[in-house]
Amino acid sequence: MPRRKKTKELKEIEERMAKYVGKKLRLHRKEARYTLAETSKKTGVSTSTLSEYERGFYPCPPDRLRELATLYNAPLSDFSLDPREGLSDNARQLAEILEQWDETDQEEVMRSLIRHLSDLRRIYDKVSTSPRKRLYQRSD
Repeated sequence: MPRRKKTKELKEIEERMAKYVGKKLRLHRKEARYTLAETSKKTGVSTSTLSEYERGFYPCPPDRLRELATLYNAPLSDFSLDPREGLSDNARQLAEILEQWDETDQEEVMRSLIRHLSDLRRIYDKVSTSPRKRLYQRSD
C-alpha cells in the first residue's frame, strides 16, 4: 500500500507532539537527576540525539521513549498528548464531528466546508466594501 502524503495539519500535530514529549523527557530526566551524559551512557544514545529529542527537533521513537520512561521511572501516560489540545473550542468541536466519519468522507466534508467558507468570505468582502457599509463605518 503506498504511503499517503502528510497533510499540513498532520505535520503540525507531529511537531507539537515532538515538542510536548521533549519537554516531558527533559522534566523527567531532571527529576530523576540524570545529566544528558549519564543518560547517554545508560542508553547508548548520543547526547546530541537526546538533546534533539528534548528540544522537539526530532521525534523520539516509541521504543526509545519506553526505554527512557523506564530509566526515569516515569509512566508512559505522562508522554501522551491529545492532538486537539491547544485548539479553540470551535476547532475542537469541528474535530469531534469529523471523527464520526471515515477518512475519505472527512476529506470530502473538509473540501466542501472550505468551498463554502470561501464563498462566504467573498460575499462578506463584497458587503464590507459596499459604499453604504463604508458610509456607516466612517468616524469623522
